[in-house]
Amino acid sequence: KKMMNKQYHSEGSYCNGGTSNDVKCVKCHGEAAFESNNTSYCEKCFLAMVKGKFRSSLSKRRIFRDKDSRKALVVLDGSRESAFLFRQIEDSVKQTNFKRLMIEPSFLLLLSSLDISEIRTIIKKLSVLQQALPCTYFVVHLAAIFGSLHISDNIGCIGIQHVSRLDTFLRSFRSTYLREEMIRLLNQRLIREFSKCVGISKVMVPSSGDDLARLAVSQLCLGRGGAVSDMTDVVENISQGITLIRPLRSVSSKEIATALQLENVEHYVLLPLVPNATNTYYAYEARSKGSIQQSTSRFLNSLQEDGFKGTVPNILGAISKIHIRNSGRFCSLCECYFCEEGALCYTCSNIMNELPFSIVDVFPLRLHFMPCD
Repeated sequence: KKMMNKQYHSEGSYCNGGTSNDVKCVKCHGEAAFESNNTSYCEKCFLAMVKGKFRSSLSKRRIFRDKDSRKALVVLDGSRESAFLFRQIEDSVKQTNFKRLMIEPSFLLLLSSLDISEIRTIIKKLSVLQQALPCTYFVVHLAAIFGSLHISDNIGCIGIQHVSRLDTFLRSFRSTYLREEMIRLLNQRLIREFSKCVGISKVMVPSSGDDLARLAVSQLCLGRGGAVSDMTDVVENISQGITLIRPLRSVSSKEIATALQLENVEHYVLLPLVPNATNTYYAYEARSKGSIQQSTSRFLNSLQEDGFKGTVPNILGAISKIHIRNSGRFCSLCECYFCEEGALCYTCSNIMNELPFSIVDVFPLRLHFMPCD
């Protein structure tokens, strides 16, 4: 037992390696081995608590109660959060620990690495998930924004032939923070267009509470404070009838890491683990220059390491109260409301101004009308 506790503690989980025998689980009053938000749990109750957060986020919003809308596109990116989301879907569909969740999932593995050999390695690892839960799987690269979405049943990577074009496009940005924001926007737009092509309007994304807190603070820095409430909510209705679902909003990254260890499903993580990587790390490495997004990530991590465990819940709770009145102006790039003149918000205007004229001609704004075969 002591060896197990020491192992989890070294991995940076919520396990309190020095937990004494007089500390009891808050649920079953057995010997506690894990601590989350100053609450102690045994192994079984810890897993039940984390899984309950996932199911609670869906049941409170009554997302899949309608028999005609049980289809969902589950986005995977190979991260720990992605592996945890897949595990919860697998558990729910197989009715392993809870009542069966009435959902018909299809999976979209969305890649952004610019290394072709790494892309192929990740695609090979996908077979692990396919064996665990036989469903429909699609593999799409972010570079698919430069072509049409050709949907096929065979396992291939849609858009991989355009990786060099994506690389050239991203290198045209001088400012790292604008490059990373552009990647985020293209990612969201591609998810929306793909869901339209496959005819599934509900899309689950693997964003943990830590991810959403970082997103909220960075978007405040970029001048989109009025949109952060919608961007970090459990359910967000975006344009063209697509609904984004974030069922991991109340789950922390450390809880996810511990749960994967306890269930022995760490092999569901497809990407190589990079310490303190941002969501855009695998699309473009910018550690040499830094960015607003990465500075935000380091700042929030330092607060939690210094003992401020309520940092993420406090941020998410505060931004849920921030709203902007619909001004009638809708940014054609980020699709957020803004209170300025013109067709683009301040940040998106900076993005366009930084691109050279030779690149503007191939700028994928045509995603509004992206064809699918």
